[in-house]
Amino acid sequence: MATIVPAQPRPIIPLLSYQRRDVESPARFSWCCWSRQIGKSFTKSLRRLLRGIERGKTQIFLSAGERQSRELMLKAQQHCRALNLAASFHGDQSFHGTSFRQLTIELPNGVRIVGLPANPTTARGFTGDVLLDEFSMHRDDREIWAAVFPTVLRGQGELDVASTPKGRNNLFAELRDNEHF
Repeated sequence: MATIVPAQPRPIIPLLSYQRRDVESPARFSWCCWSRQIGKSFTKSLRRLLRGIERGKTQIFLSAGERQSRELMLKAQQHCRALNLAASFHGDQSFHGTSFRQLTIELPNGVRIVGLPANPTTARGFTGDVLLDEFSMHRDDREIWAAVFPTVLRGQGELDVASTPKGRNNLFAELRDNEHF
């Protein structure tokens, strides 16, 4: 008699084991040092999207520049499509009279994902969870940190810091030894 093996549904968004651990982690503070092109931004944008929906909180994505911000937001938009989430994507809005571009994804439950280039000015004025993508590459990393941390502390926000390493003379490298991450 043949053994019947139940069908295993394929995941909507296939993840490798290290990506799954990161996405499913309940950690409030997350520090991630992964090499280039192994899915860091893909994984972190999915984590923040799912945590934002679960927590009902705005998600702020700060990337090293406008091009990187756009790429990160495209990943989040792909996740929305894969999860069949009704979402609207707004691009190329100027950030409060500056030359910086703000990209926004609005979800039906009121959660927004806001993508911005990393700059101390753009990092201020939001309440929600934060993803600092490629943080070792951010210019003015200490000023950005000073601008973002009150955002995270207000309302029990979450903070994901992810990057490829870039030497030891940056705040990303210093956070490696922070016991809260």
